[in-house]
Amino acid sequence: MSVIWSRAATILPVAGQAPLPQADSASVPQGNDALRRSEDDPTLLPNHEEIRMNKAELVDAVAHRANVTKKEADAVISAALEIIVEEVASRDESGEPKGKVTLVGFGSFEARKRKEREGRNPKTNQKMVIPESIVPAFTAGKSFRDAVAGEKS
Repeated sequence: MSVIWSRAATILPVAGQAPLPQADSASVPQGNDALRRSEDDPTLLPNHEEIRMNKAELVDAVAHRANVTKKEADAVISAALEIIVEEVASRDESGEPKGKVTLVGFGSFEARKRKEREGRNPKTNQKMVIPESIVPAFTAGKSFRDAVAGEKS
């Protein structure tokens, strides 16, 4: 049976299962220890209410899921992120952004050029010119969007 721990000291069943009895607050993990556990997939994932996952937690989950050491998982994740940053940060001869990394189903990373625009200083309410800039951007792929929306792909 799969169980999701929630911070409200309530054990929530996974979709399609009958409600589970209430747990006392001492037995429910709190803070960063609030993890979802599944007998089908013992990989620890952040609680559905705990939105954050840091790099160390990602390395742990990847190492477990891929059945490799944490050191190997960390090396692969670090290398992948470095390559994405290098490619997105690349420029053509004129200095325009040219790099883009597309992971089909997951999404695309690219640099986008923002035009110069007029803004206001929030303290003084004076008009000011915000210079053009190049910023990183991510566009989620269809599978990723569908998963987040709760749809089956």
